Amino acid sequence: MDEPLVVTGKTGPVTNPLLVEARLQGQVAARLVASLRIPDESAVAPSSDAPSRP
Repeated sequence: MDEPLVVTGKTGPVTNPLLVEARLQGQVAARLVASLRIPDESAVAPSSDAPSRP
């Protein structure tokens, strides 16, 4: 991202609105994954004790 983190607002310097939007998009993506019950592959590691599926 080439935009500055702080921009000039009506009352002075404020956080760039793009940062807020990026955070909100991350929250929406997390809710979608949770509601669709998509497994988080980075958190789910196959254990050697568990039987493998055919």
